[in-house]
Amino acid sequence: MPQRTFLCQLLFCAIFSVSVVNIFTKATSPAFFQQSTKPTAHQHDDSFICPASELADDIVVVLRTGATESLEKVPVHFRTTLRCVPNYVIFSDMEEEIEGRQVHDVLRGVSEQTRNEHEDFKLYNHLQKHGRAGLQTQSVITSLSGSSKGDYLRTDNEGWRLDKWKFLPMIEQALKQKPDAKWFVFIEADTYLGWHNLLSYLSNFDSSKPYYIGKHLYINDIEFGYGGAGFVLSHPAMLKVASQQSTHISAYEDFTSTHWVGDFALGKALQDVKIPLPRDPRPRHHQNRPQPLVLPHDNIPPRLAH
Repeated sequence: MPQRTFLCQLLFCAIFSVSVVNIFTKATSPAFFQQSTKPTAHQHDDSFICPASELADDIVVVLRTGATESLEKVPVHFRTTLRCVPNYVIFSDMEEEIEGRQVHDVLRGVSEQTRNEHEDFKLYNHLQKHGRAGLQTQSVITSLSGSSKGDYLRTDNEGWRLDKWKFLPMIEQALKQKPDAKWFVFIEADTYLGWHNLLSYLSNFDSSKPYYIGKHLYINDIEFGYGGAGFVLSHPAMLKVASQQSTHISAYEDFTSTHWVGDFALGKALQDVKIPLPRDPRPRHHQNRPQPLVLPHDNIPPRLAH
């Protein structure tokens, strides 16, 4: 009897041990499998392939944003397009850092009198005094650029009204970032930039000539490149418009104050120095979302001229 009792106890312990092993094996195996097969962040970084191009080092990408949207819209660029861009600068209406990247206050390039007196700078002066405190009262701009309800209709938003003042000052400040750059590419926080296609596209142009490339829009008799679609200026074009703006600051600030978009004011300055947009560059510069486009990589246009 004692021997039978001992055998029963031994059998029970064996069954219990196997059950415990099975339970933990079933509970932990899937998690272990996912961990061992799921790529780590480091592996993902190593597999991110950027196009090889000598032209890439000669391009500066200028990302224009504002404090009311930057924390929501800018970080994704660090993990996507800007990972392949050797030289870029971020301009906003407030000096700060986002995920360790410096964001520059481009509106310091506007005259002190305008910053102190014009009603559009109410938000700007608040930001300089209080930082982000109080920004919860500002609605973030999330409308789709170029849509029927797009950003061109957001004149009730203080951040949007402030944005038009950034275009002309950012030309001179972008030049200071990399004076030897051949091309300056201007995008917004909700602009999609196809870096590979941009490199192929710009290789068809002579960077020693003054070029202004972008999506055509018109207001009255002035043609300009739509900021939401992104636009490109060659180094000679940058020098010409920077010189024009710096010698006529008051005139261009008056022009900006009486119009409602900054890309239009920049277009006016470029028209004044006789640098027109080339022929319509669609589909490479456009105001739509990416899905309606079909853009083969080998579909490169012939060299364009003024």
